[in-house]
Amino acid sequence: MCGVTELRTWGWFSWILIGVALSCARASSIDDFAASQNTLRAPAVGLARRAVETYLKTGKTISPPRDLPALFRRNVGAFVTMSKDGRRKGCKGTFEPAAGNLAEEIIRAAIGAAAADRRYRPIRANELADLIFTVSIIGPLKRVRESDGYSTRDYGLLLRTASSTGVILPGEAKTASWRLAEAKRQAGMRAGQSYELFVFKTVALREDAKRPRR
Repeated sequence: MCGVTELRTWGWFSWILIGVALSCARASSIDDFAASQNTLRAPAVGLARRAVETYLKTGKTISPPRDLPALFRRNVGAFVTMSKDGRRKGCKGTFEPAAGNLAEEIIRAAIGAAAADRRYRPIRANELADLIFTVSIIGPLKRVRESDGYSTRDYGLLLRTASSTGVILPGEAKTASWRLAEAKRQAGMRAGQSYELFVFKTVALREDAKRPRR
């Protein structure tokens, strides 16, 4: 379960802008990331970790390194999740790009996950060695009437009301019914309130749990 940042400013809820042309372009883009995920994993999670380390120690936001693979210059949405022993400690991100490119998106989301996810206590610098970072690159949103027919392993769910959202990333739910119920809970839905549903895929780049600790 992740917090969604507003498209252009840090906020807890967001309106998601959806365009057919943009969705088509992103469908092609997500395939490129899927084909290159072995190359992208280390620099993506390394960038997220360095962003958080620097921010927690100095209060400063790093700039993206110049030697990142070319795909990091693409304009796509992303989430960053931090977990310990399989339990989430922070998650933040956007569906539509809010920064100049993927590298900047990762930096922004990582800092938000560490310091601005209201559901969790802010991360402390001395906790970082025990955390696992995952960067999820977001594919196009598909509006649906029902989400039961979409695998919880392969598809995430976005539930949107007039003023709030609930987000479940792929693999976070074991059943479709729990996925929908949890999205409703996150959105703070009232009985009878109308909502829209969207499903989406991601390319998840997860840090190696056996990495050397500093």
